[in-house]
Amino acid sequence: MISIVIISKDEPSLEDTLTEVTVQASALGEQSETIVVDASAGRLDDIRQRHAATVTWHDFQQPPGVPISIPHQRNAGVRAARGEIIVFTDAGCTPEEGWLKWMVESLRSGEDAVTSSNAPQSTSPSTGLFTMQSEASTSVSPTGPMWTSLGD
Repeated sequence: MISIVIISKDEPSLEDTLTEVTVQASALGEQSETIVVDASAGRLDDIRQRHAATVTWHDFQQPPGVPISIPHQRNAGVRAARGEIIVFTDAGCTPEEGWLKWMVESLRSGEDAVTSSNAPQSTSPSTGLFTMQSEASTSVSPTGPMWTSLGD
């Protein structure tokens, strides 16, 4: 199974992201799930209702004292995911045609982690973790690290 985790906070273009992800997941021809981890406190419920049949929605409460919750949201998505491959993207990103297929095929061909981005990225010499500069998507395989925190 492929788990697609989308994080969101007050992003109305989540609608476009969900539509494209759903099309690409269907085209894979294998079992998948789409999980939205949303920190919008109900403000995107209209989108939630329109995608209720195909998306598992998790309301996210930002931890006290945490100014940026992006890595926390991704970790909540990992905990909810049931797939052997987990793919991340952000609300507002519109995956290009073939994006999901490329991510999954790369992992199945032996890559431990795959990243695609429209912005520069770097790897921290001290931790080996990717630092994303803007909109990005990441996939991890079960042979990779147990827990990965991506974001700021």
